[in-house]
Amino acid sequence: FPGLTQGLTEKDRKEYEEKRLTVYREYLSGKRQEIAGEKMAEEAQLNECYPPLDTALRFAVDRDRLWERRSVDEDFLDLRIGTGTRPLLAEKNCPKETFEVERDVLKEELFALTREPVILKDIPILLSLRRDFIVGVQGFSRKTFSVLRNLLLQLVVTHSSDEVKWVILAGETYEEDFRFARNLPHTWSDDHSIRFFAGGAGDIPALSRYLSGEIEAALSPEQLRPGA
Repeated sequence: FPGLTQGLTEKDRKEYEEKRLTVYREYLSGKRQEIAGEKMAEEAQLNECYPPLDTALRFAVDRDRLWERRSVDEDFLDLRIGTGTRPLLAEKNCPKETFEVERDVLKEELFALTREPVILKDIPILLSLRRDFIVGVQGFSRKTFSVLRNLLLQLVVTHSSDEVKWVILAGETYEEDFRFARNLPHTWSDDHSIRFFAGGAGDIPALSRYLSGEIEAALSPEQLRPGA
């Protein structure tokens, strides 16, 4: 800012520079607080939108948020699978860095603040079944069942049964484990004519015929042609 200090004495220039540094650093401190506030707000909002299972299950009691994710929503079929970290969602804007012959310490501090990474912590990590529609869960059977049960129960309370159905092929080995899902509305056809649950080989033929008919009804004639 050489033009602003022309005609000033050395003492005046020093006082001006000290004031400039103080005022601008107060401004940067305010911006740093704004960024910290945005970080806290994003963390709170994400945890509010995608709560842990014990909180989500209360949707069925309070009913204010029951089946809140609809097919028209961006987070339709988004499910929480844990917690983790990710960069701040909001963007930090500042003037573009350019080459300057004269060094300005305040600009350097501004650019340093802009480059400083801001990481959201302890936020939900999501599985998008709309995008990742083929998912495998690998591990010990008790732990994999716990993961599957968590996902199914999230679906029950966040998605309506008129938009989400599931088919459970449990087999005789795991039929008892999945008994909790047998009478949930997402396990039945809309007219309750068939339950999408197979506990043994004898349940599969009728279920297979029904699903084949539903698929054929949903596909166009061109899609049903051999080789399509």
